[in-house]
Amino acid sequence: MWRVFQEALVQVMHEEFQKTDALTAREKTLAEDGWAVIADFIITEMEVGFYGASARGLGSRSGGRNCFMKRKSPESNYRDDS
Repeated sequence: MWRVFQEALVQVMHEEFQKTDALTAREKTLAEDGWAVIADFIITEMEVGFYGASARGLGSRSGGRNCFMKRKSPESNYRDDS
């Protein structure tokens, strides 16, 4: 499912880049390639957050917890809870 969403992101941006006359063909190609990398990063981070484990198997930035299961208070961003 995640990769289908990634492909949709890439396809939508491909269509948008093709509509513009502000970019040369080379710039459009570079922009599309760059967007594909960004889309891959977005989907990877969504998977990390959803499944609670990093792509490297080291646990997520939230300490291995599923980031959607527990909301932190805004104040917790400013203090060290460790």
